[in-house]
Amino acid sequence: MLEIPQGEQNQVEQQPILLTGDSVEGWSTFFELHYRDNPWAPPPTFSDQRMLALLRISHKYCMIKIQDEIITRMRLSASRTDQLINLIVAADIIGSKEIWRSTVEMLKVTKPIPTFEQSKLIGLEATYSILSDAYLHLNSIHQSCPPKW
Repeated sequence: MLEIPQGEQNQVEQQPILLTGDSVEGWSTFFELHYRDNPWAPPPTFSDQRMLALLRISHKYCMIKIQDEIITRMRLSASRTDQLINLIVAADIIGSKEIWRSTVEMLKVTKPIPTFEQSKLIGLEATYSILSDAYLHLNSIHQSCPPKW
């Protein structure tokens, strides 16, 4: 028959298994999604931060259906600057250049100037792309309307 390996005799609850790089928020979101009090209730709605934490876990452990559902939901709800910033972070997590490029282009159209915190999240390349586009836009306005001295 099968033999189940026995754990160490001195192992206690104070020595949990550590999963490197995983967050408590990601796993709690995963378990909350799958083990609800009422299985017939509609799925819970999570903040973008919890969705990103769950996305990191679903990508790391190849939970493709969960990953695809998170990306779909984030893409459908991405209308504000902070949501677009989070979609760029999501694209970085899963390594999708296509989602990254299209979201940066959407940010360019809305003409926001990312805050310092947002710039840290999306990285130098995305911030530079957005700011250089804003600079070109401002420069074209300045050239079309010379100052009247």
